[in-house]
Amino acid sequence: MTPQLQPEMEQNQCCLDTTQSFMERKTLTLREVVQVLDARVLTGEEHLDSVAHCACSSDLMSDVLAFVHEKALLLTGLANTQVIRTAEMLDLSCIIFVRGKQPPEEVLELARELDVTLLAVNKTMFVSAGLLYQAGLSGTPMGWENRREVN
Repeated sequence: MTPQLQPEMEQNQCCLDTTQSFMERKTLTLREVVQVLDARVLTGEEHLDSVAHCACSSDLMSDVLAFVHEKALLLTGLANTQVIRTAEMLDLSCIIFVRGKQPPEEVLELARELDVTLLAVNKTMFVSAGLLYQAGLSGTPMGWENRREVN
């Protein structure tokens, strides 16, 4: 790790601490997420009392598959069936479509069929993630020590 990054990582240790138990982190119910983001529920209203343990923001499903843990929220602007299939594979708590995206009916139908909760917000991904973080939800834990340094 470069010396320039070390102080910044120490300051952000709460987000990067991989020794902290995954279950010890603050959680939010999906109902709380709806309130924090002023979100619209598209599917899965019956699951609003379920819990999200962390969140991730990405439009690249390959990154989601590589780094996201189960019971996480996914913030994305990608509104296609690939997102629903990714959520099913990883047992994500919820997908939140940002930037006012409205998924097509085929995406909503697949989400209902697979019992995936979908929300939509008219906020940017950055603002949405910031609001969730401010409410106490942490980012998806990532083992930085396993990643190579980028030169």
